[in-house]
Formats: sequence, C-alpha cells, structure tokens
Amino acid sequence: MNFPFSLKCDSDQSNDLNGYVDNGVSLGLSIHVAGYSDHTSTDDTGTPVYLEQYNGELRVIVYGDINQEDPTHVISLEGAKVSERNDPLCADETVINETDKPIQHSIQLPTPQYLKLRTQLANLQSILDINMCDYFDYSDADELPEWEWIEKNCSYDNRDNGESGINDYILNVSNEFDEIPQGFLTELINFANEKQIAYILFNQGC
Repeated sequence: MNFPFSLKCDSDQSNDLNGYVDNGVSLGLSIHVAGYSDHTSTDDTGTPVYLEQYNGELRVIVYGDINQEDPTHVISLEGAKVSERNDPLCADETVINETDKPIQHSIQLPTPQYLKLRTQLANLQSILDINMCDYFDYSDADELPEWEWIEKNCSYDNRDNGESGINDYILNVSNEFDEIPQGFLTELINFANEKQIAYILFNQGC
C-alpha cells in the first residue's frame, strides 16, 4: 500500500517535492520521490531511501548516486534506541522523609524549544584584539603609562601567560572610566563605543 506525501520548500513553492512510501513488502519501507531514482530501477519507481530491519538491526539504506548500483550510505539506527539515552528527559529525584520512605518527585528538564529560545536571546558580544607591541616600542610594560592604566581598569587579567610571561588584560568598554590617558587609549575606547565593541583585549603578542 502506498502513502503519498509532499515536501514543501520554504523559499520557492515550485520546488515542492511529491512522493510516496511503499510498504507493500513487509521487509522494509521504500521511499519514492518524484524526480529521484536509483541505478537499477526505472525513473518513476526508484527508491533512493529504504528503511529495513536487517539481522535484528534497524537501518537506513541510501542510494545517493544514481550511477552507482551499491548504496552510498548504510546507516544503523541502533544508537537511536530509547534504551540508549544517557540523560532521560524527565529525571526522578528521590527524597527521604521522616519515616524513611522514599518519595519520587518528577523533575522536568529544559525542553529543546526552551534551549533554542535561550540561544536565540543570547547577547553576542564582540571583542577587539590589540597587540600593544604594534603601537608602542618598549622592553618593559611598566614603562608605559597606558599599561598602568589598563591594569588598574581592566575587568580581567592573566599575567605571566606562557613561557615568555605575556600579560593579557580585558577591558569592559561599557564601564565608566576616569582619567583616561589622552591619545591612543582615548581614541581606541571611542572607536570601540562607536562600533559597539563590548570588550578590548590588550596583549603583548605571542
């Protein structure tokens, strides 16, 4: 028996695809799509995708190349068994009451839709990477007033990083700063604000 279906295209309705699922043979399900076929079948009866149970294993057979007789992909679905799930969607928490009798409380974990929404709402920030050696000629960072100001006003610092003792400092541009040294730092922070850059990473190269 055949079960027809239609696959819609979001961008162009003229690209919608029609097909049908054939379960006439109890060995598996044949998926036929108009305009697609396999090497050994006629163009209107081809089966680019086949779902079967083979030696107790559920698998998908894909014929991704019409000029190739053998399947291009044989995909086992055994890893998709419910019994293979490591983290259940709904976990049970056991609480011991005063009578030492366990009480089961159901804890509903976040749904994929909720996690997707959190991802969409995440505030993506940009960071400007500044190698101070490209702008100043110095042998000791303590010689630069700019470095002294950065150290006092940074939100994060990682000192003596690596074998050569490189220092990294991250400045949160949204903070309010006092007595910014005129010139390089003033222009850099103004530039970051204009370009809506959230952070500036000051470093001494590799």
